[in-house]
Amino acid sequence: MEILHIGVITDVPVAGETYSEGLKVHLTDPEKHPFKYEFLRFEKGSPLHKRIQSEPHIAIKVDSIKEELSKATEVLSEEMDCGNGMFIAFADVDGFIFEFTEFRNQV
Repeated sequence: MEILHIGVITDVPVAGETYSEGLKVHLTDPEKHPFKYEFLRFEKGSPLHKRIQSEPHIAIKVDSIKEELSKATEVLSEEMDCGNGMFIAFADVDGFIFEFTEFRNQV
């Protein structure tokens, strides 16, 4: 497995953040941070699980989200299509939140 980023929750604006209207979250690009931090600032009413909104997570690249979710302690979000062949899902694995990231149909 490859670690893609570390998700860090914040309640203050961070330079370079973008907004995801559907998820009601402001987030930064982890590729622009030296330690691959993705800062997340949630708005009230975000549909994501409360733990995702309040606890850090580690994003890892996986071959199959479905397979990883089947091994999880608790599924916190079903698979989401992020566009461009990238799919994600969040799960608790032994007390910690993981973001499983699967890339499909990419050359």
